[in-house]
Amino acid sequence: MIGYALMDFVDEFGITEVARFAGRYGYLAERNLSQLLADLADCAVSLADLREEFLELLEACQPT
Repeated sequence: MIGYALMDFVDEFGITEVARFAGRYGYLAERNLSQLLADLADCAVSLADLREEFLELLEACQPT
């Protein structure tokens, strides 16, 4: 889920929230993306910087 949000490299879709739906229970869990990333990192993070780092990582993994 986070990977898809990070792949919006130029913020074309303006993703600000992510959600997960548990169909069996009819429960939708929504989280603010910036807050989720900050909670996971245990510090403030820049979504733009994370997207740039993720793009660099993906480019480095491409076969030559």
